[in-house]
Amino acid sequence: MQLIRGLVVVATIAASWTVARSDGEVTLRGVYYKERATRVEQPMVDGRFDVGDAGTLDGHLLIDAITSASTAAGGGAAFDERRVEGGLGYAHRVGRFTGGVTARYSTEPDYRSMFVTMRGQAELFAKNFTIGVNVGAGHDTLSNAGAPDLVERISGSLDTVLLSGSVSQILGENTIAAVTYDVSVLDGFQQNPYRMVAAGGALVAERHPDHRVRQAAALLVRRYLPQTSTTLIAGYRYYRDDWGIRAHTPDLRFVQDAGDTMQFGLSYRLHRQGAADFWSAAYTTADAAVQPYLTDDGKLATTTTHQIAAKLSVTGATFGAEDRWAEVRGDFMIEYYLQDDRYFGNAGIAHAAVTFPVEY
Repeated sequence: MQLIRGLVVVATIAASWTVARSDGEVTLRGVYYKERATRVEQPMVDGRFDVGDAGTLDGHLLIDAITSASTAAGGGAAFDERRVEGGLGYAHRVGRFTGGVTARYSTEPDYRSMFVTMRGQAELFAKNFTIGVNVGAGHDTLSNAGAPDLVERISGSLDTVLLSGSVSQILGENTIAAVTYDVSVLDGFQQNPYRMVAAGGALVAERHPDHRVRQAAALLVRRYLPQTSTTLIAGYRYYRDDWGIRAHTPDLRFVQDAGDTMQFGLSYRLHRQGAADFWSAAYTTADAAVQPYLTDDGKLATTTTHQIAAKLSVTGATFGAEDRWAEVRGDFMIEYYLQDDRYFGNAGIAHAAVTFPVEY
């Protein structure tokens, strides 16, 4: 794959740069995802660079290589697909205030997506209290271009507006809490153009409402224990939308420093979700006057997911490296999802990343 060869070149160049503490960094990542019917391989390169004394530039480029036998692709036949995504952002700090803008664009054979976000943040009361606001807008176009030639062509577009607010407060020398609230409004084509639903004894294309309002509130508390160099993190997220879905997601994380050059952690997340009001495994009729919306999408069904993860971070100094290699960091994570639905099955995810601090 050309991108893999490109990542090797980037790694060679990054390794030749002089290591510094804060001027910037380049990270090479790889993600492997596998569930019952789908495999995703995702190489990625991203970077963060200081611009002058008050600016930060960041960007990323990735490719998703997807192999799936999902029935949503039509007939359960296996297919291969590539998604390419790139993003670029800039943030500027003026005293206690930071503002920035980020743009992201992705493309695949049957989907195009663009999203732009503007954000602002203020640090108040001797930097003990931080408030932030994000505003975003996106436009997607999609079709069933991957369907067989005899299948009727379907296309549509989707517009999204996002508003997010957050506050964080230092509660003590080693404790911080944060609250976030998000609301997004989606208008346009929201069904999968490939998915067929059993209705009235036949298979018909699924139908979703054109409008959706999604809301989520989250609480996060982080506590550092200096006696053992341990960080404990507890979070909870509540989600609801006007399609009738309600979801609860608590999570717990444990991060342990092992000296100055190594860190490991464990985490557990529970996700419990109710189904959309119009969801069903099968319908008695396909008549739009009687049943305007049809879907058996597993993502809109009642489901419970358990996520277990383990992470290890090490620097070059862990292995006795010196000079420019001492601050090179490796991050490795293994995740396992236990899912109680009949659609996706359990899934495993492996992450690996190498970060090169750079001076320029």
